[in-house]
Amino acid sequence: MQNTTTYTALSLAYDTLVNVGPGGRIVSGLAKKWKVRPSSVTFTLRQGVTCADGSPVTAKTVADNVADNTAPATKSPAYGVVAPKG
Repeated sequence: MQNTTTYTALSLAYDTLVNVGPGGRIVSGLAKKWKVRPSSVTFTLRQGVTCADGSPVTAKTVADNVADNTAPATKSPAYGVVAPKG
């Protein structure tokens, strides 16, 4: 993330799959549970969550968002936070 201001603005505008709770503990966000493996993480989304336009948040919604934010061409300020660079 480029700076704290960018991170703060994005965190106020968008929900995330998980959040950092008290003491640095990972807590539920859009994901109600997750399974961590050595090279991947599988998230189970909460039911009834919608996008700003009212459409449901689906696995495809999340996958498309991750793809957009990790594509270097988009120059997303979230690149490196959504997924590691490189």
